[in-house]
Amino acid sequence: MNCINLQEQFGTRYRVTFDPAYSPKHVPRDKLDPWAMLIPCQRGTVYPHGGDLLTVEVEGRRVTANRLRQLDCTTTCQEGDSFLAVTFHAVDFDEVAAIMKPRRRRQVSEAERLRLASIGFKQSAQSASVSGATTHLEASA
Repeated sequence: MNCINLQEQFGTRYRVTFDPAYSPKHVPRDKLDPWAMLIPCQRGTVYPHGGDLLTVEVEGRRVTANRLRQLDCTTTCQEGDSFLAVTFHAVDFDEVAAIMKPRRRRQVSEAERLRLASIGFKQSAQSASVSGATTHLEASA
């Protein structure tokens, strides 16, 4: 069964981390396990559930849990005294994100990028691939 690759789907806007049991070191970007990807939020965590479904976990936040339960796009899959896990389709991510407040990626404006370049800062290959800019290696090839 396949799942959504959170890095490809939401990686340009939100911070994507990995399950602590999974080590992404020395793994090529296209070979990263999408099942181990997480989107940390201020009020919980979002992770793949399978297919086009995502799961959001909330622990110890009753108001947030109640707001998630009230959404038409969510289905409760696990519930405890202070724990709630609900599933939702990826197309409804923005509606759930408004409640969960996912951690955003750092964004550098074009003016700041030019200022950094003027003081000798070299853009990394990872940030270049996200922004669409070419690296110094690509420019010389």
